[in-house]
Amino acid sequence: MMTAIEQAVAFIERKMTSIRREDVSFIGYYGMAGFSLLKSAAFPNVTSLNGYAFAYDEALETVELSTGLSRIGGYAFVECRSLVSVTGLENVTSVESFAFSGCAQLESVHLPSLTTIGTCAFANAGVRTVEADALASITYRTFSGCSRLQSVSLPAVTNVTNEGFYECTALEEVNLPLATDVLSRAFYGCTSLKHVSMPNLRFVWDNTFINCTALSEIDLPEVSVIGNGAFSGCVHLERVSCPKAVTISNSAFFRCDSLRELSFPNATSFYASTFSALSNLERIDLAAATSIPLGAFSNNLNLSYVSIPEATTIGQSAFYFCSKLKTIYCPKVTSIGYGAFSSCMQLASIYLPNVQSIGSSAFYSCRTLSAVYLPVSTIPAITNTTFASSLLSVSDQYTHQYGSIYVLSSMVDAFRSAANWSYYRSRITAITDEMLESLQNETQALQTDEQTEGE
Repeated sequence: MMTAIEQAVAFIERKMTSIRREDVSFIGYYGMAGFSLLKSAAFPNVTSLNGYAFAYDEALETVELSTGLSRIGGYAFVECRSLVSVTGLENVTSVESFAFSGCAQLESVHLPSLTTIGTCAFANAGVRTVEADALASITYRTFSGCSRLQSVSLPAVTNVTNEGFYECTALEEVNLPLATDVLSRAFYGCTSLKHVSMPNLRFVWDNTFINCTALSEIDLPEVSVIGNGAFSGCVHLERVSCPKAVTISNSAFFRCDSLRELSFPNATSFYASTFSALSNLERIDLAAATSIPLGAFSNNLNLSYVSIPEATTIGQSAFYFCSKLKTIYCPKVTSIGYGAFSSCMQLASIYLPNVQSIGSSAFYSCRTLSAVYLPVSTIPAITNTTFASSLLSVSDQYTHQYGSIYVLSSMVDAFRSAANWSYYRSRITAITDEMLESLQNETQALQTDEQTEGE
């Protein structure tokens, strides 16, 4: 009795359009490959299906296999472009690399026992839905280029590796309740993605959601790390909730032009230009950040409110050209870098009760800066350009009034005679008790609001 089909078998008519063999239990490498006219194949007792078994059978539409089959070999159905249905996969536990790659008409697969899957197993396939309730990990490019895939619900998956769903352009919904780790470019270019549910995700790595242009909101309650460019190009993203995020990397939200508010109450580490050039960002709260790096918020043209209650350092050009910035809450700042608030043209006042140094051009061209409050007992170091072209240096063109520098009454004379401060001696005046009380009350109110929002 014939029980195996090996490579290039001569006794099978290669021009056949259908085959049914109940006596075959083994199909070897290339065993049924290259049958250009074959449309249907049935092997109801096959228990072993090796690599390239039906490779490049471009006319093949339906395949019946045995429920005793446990493994689909690598490239088994690669480029079977007409394949619509494969039955008998109920007990398959392993699908190897490229097994169904290029099966452009294969719309659904039912793999309830699948636990391991190879790289590119369904790359560029036509699948719309995937049922694989036991699968624990998505490997490299497993479903990449599946342009018809609309939803993914994989209840056992804990890990998605690089480019797992790369450019699945029709994918709208992802439900991965146990996923803790999603690697680089996992959902790169999923331009229809709208809903993401990954409540246990811990890390969002580099470029994970890059160019997911339909994504409007995302809740990731357990994420602690957001990688480089993680949401870059998500142009319709309006809301992000990552309350446990500690680290936010470069360009994480680059070109997320619909973002209006951001709140990261536990973020302590982020990088240069992390939040720069977000054209519609109006408010950001960073309750735990201790340092604001180079250019972190530069060119945010609509940013009006910033809360950084624990920050002690504001880096070079951190808020450069935030032309609508009106309020910044930074009671613990001791150092302000070069050009930090340069061209913040609507910044009317700033309260700096702990500042020790202010760099060159820090408030350059802050043309509405009418009040700088410095209730400090040690004179901060500045340069001769710290307030250049600001209202402290150039009078208002209509009122001809200058801004004022308010210091403790006991420090007025010291400020007026100090290096670089002496230029502003006529603008230096004593802060009144009423002013100081009002500023302290405002600070307390902002602090209370921060604590309330964080609860």
